[in-house]
Formats: sequence, structure tokens, C-alpha cells
Amino acid sequence: MYKSCGLGILFFIIINPLINAQSAYLPLNDLQYNEDHTCHIKFHSTYGTSIISKKERKKIKSLICDHLDMVNYMDSVFEPFDLPLSFSKIPLITSYSNFKSPSHLGVGLWNLNYITALNNGLIMNYFIDERLDYKKSTIAAANELNRLWKIYGQKKATLLAFLISPNFVLNQKKRPDLPAPNMQGINMLLKLDSVSFHYDKTYDKRTEKNQSYFSFLKPLSFDAIYDFIKLDFDLILENNQVLLRNVLPADYPILLNKDVGDFLKKNESKISTFQDSLNENLFFKSDLLMKNKKHKVVKGDVLGKIALKYNVSVSNLMEWNNLNSSLIYVDQNIIVGRKENSEHLEEYTFQEDNSLQFWEIAKKYDCSVKEINAFNRYKIKNDKIRLKKKNP
Repeated sequence: MYKSCGLGILFFIIINPLINAQSAYLPLNDLQYNEDHTCHIKFHSTYGTSIISKKERKKIKSLICDHLDMVNYMDSVFEPFDLPLSFSKIPLITSYSNFKSPSHLGVGLWNLNYITALNNGLIMNYFIDERLDYKKSTIAAANELNRLWKIYGQKKATLLAFLISPNFVLNQKKRPDLPAPNMQGINMLLKLDSVSFHYDKTYDKRTEKNQSYFSFLKPLSFDAIYDFIKLDFDLILENNQVLLRNVLPADYPILLNKDVGDFLKKNESKISTFQDSLNENLFFKSDLLMKNKKHKVVKGDVLGKIALKYNVSVSNLMEWNNLNSSLIYVDQNIIVGRKENSEHLEEYTFQEDNSLQFWEIAKKYDCSVKEINAFNRYKIKNDKIRLKKKNP
């Protein structure tokens, strides 16, 4: 019984951030708009006078022009479906998120909840959330809206079921006075079906010529990659908005510049080995720097074996013990850690934001992740990070 409860709690802890993630809602009246004269949109009302005010039209124009490529893609996905035209404009009216933010832990522009996204084939785990990919989430949203439209056959009920929940629609039938949240956005969507408007179609399906998709056998962390090649990780996150962590996940297509992808594929094994060393804290040796540490040689010991055990090099052992050869004998005391000469090392102790990764600290202080890990437990960072660098 207790085991089952424990597993249930663990499952809840893992998926809770994915279930409760919410995209930023902003009331329509609070939207900032700046009409772009290079993007032309014309409104045509089916009634004698338009029921959409001039101010509302300017806001809609601004939203479409600011995300024209995205809007055109959504239109292309919805075109085969026999759905009201306004359904493809749900993201423009109900949310105004920062679509380009790679660190935005939310459900993307369609506000799909965890179960709906899962039922429509989106992948969500510790590393990625495909609800943040506007192309994949648009396909999932179109399929879900088509399913709900076949059930309800009414615009308002379908929108309520999609944006809130089917249970809310059922409860509202029993209690017509039950208030619905975000009705301003829903009313605007209903208004949009009374008008037709046209805008430039500029969607381009092609990716950049120098970019391609790459997948890897094991997850590769940015920390491990940094010591091999200093990349523009912000650009990688921008091009792969599904990423939730500073990690390139395994067996998942990642859009990269071809030269970057080719380098990572060629050095994948080395990066993975270095990453394992970081995870096991093999470079953590602050205790070795505080005093001369000795090892008593036993039968079967060789310098290479001792060096591996204490995470030092054979040349270090030979230098510290004044050895002219690799010959050692049983019961010999070998120095395996020597105190660094403080005259040649400068120590920095600095306060850092816990959200910073080791690669970000390494970039800031012009050193390697390996150097930082030599003085700080990897993945168990305290508020204070110790870093020693040789004086020039």
C-alpha cells in the first residue's frame, strides 16, 4: 500500500509542472499595438456596419502582422478542416505569449493541457515539451477542435470546451448563469466570424540552407559540450523551442547549423564520456589541493592505476615523487595530491544566481567547466562558487 502511494506521489511530482504549465493570458484591452504599414489587412463585414470597432481592428492587424509567418502556417493547417474561420485565430485573441522565449515553461500559444496534448500525439517529458512548438501544437489543436466541433456543432460550446473544458460546457447547460472565464476573448472570436479579412500570404516552409536536423544516442548537456566547442546556445534554444533543459535530448531531432551538428556527431562519444565524468564528480579535488595526500603501494599497483584512482595524471605522480621511471614497489608511499602554490593561483569566491549553468559561469569567467568542477560539486551547486585560475 505504502509503495503504491509512494509511486503515485512520485508520478504526480514528475508530471505536475507539465499539467499546470500555463501560457501568459493578457486581456485584449491591454494589448499594445503598432500598425505595420508594410503588412496590409482589409476587413469586410457581412453586415451593413462592422461589429468590430476600429480600435479592435488595429489590434488584430498588429497581432497578425507581428506573427505573419506563424499565422499563415496556422491557416495552412486549418484549411483542410471544415471549421469556422475564427478557430485558427484562437492564439491571437486568447493569448499573447512571448513565442520566442526558450525558457518559457508553458503550454505554448494554443494553451493545450497535458492530457489533450498527450491524446493528440505530442511528446512531453523531462527534456522536451512539444506544446512549445507552434507547428506541432497547431496540428494537435486543429485535430482537437475538429473532434469537439463534431460533438457540439456550435461555435461557442466548442470554444468553451477547448479553452476551458468539456465538463464546463456540461455544467453550464445545467446552470446557464455559470460565468465563463476569458469571455472577452471568446466573444471576439465569435465576432470574427461575422467579418472576412485578407492579409499577405508569405509562409515559407523552407529551413535555412545551412541548417539541418540531428539526433544523438545519449542526452548531451550544454555543460559537457562547452568544453569541446563554444556555441551560441541561445540560438539553439531559439531554434528548438521544445527544449526545457540545457540539454540536447537523445533520439529527438534537433535543428542545428550543419557545421555544429557535424562536429557534435563526430565528437559525440568524447562529449558523452566527459559528461559521465562530470556527473560522477571525477574532477572534484579540492581536498587534494589542501594537503599532500599519500597512497601506500600494494601488490598489483601501477602508476596508471593509481593515477586513475585519484584522478591525476601519471606525469603528476612522477613529478610529485621525483620518479625517473614508472617503477614502484610494495609499501612505497606515493604522493597522489599536492597542495598548490598559492603564489601561482588566484581564488575567486562569488555569488551566483542558482539558475546559471556551469557553462554560463565558465563563459563569464573565461575558463572551462572542468576547471569549475575541480572546486565545486557538479549539480550540487551552493550559492557560492569557488574558482581558481592561474595568474598570468
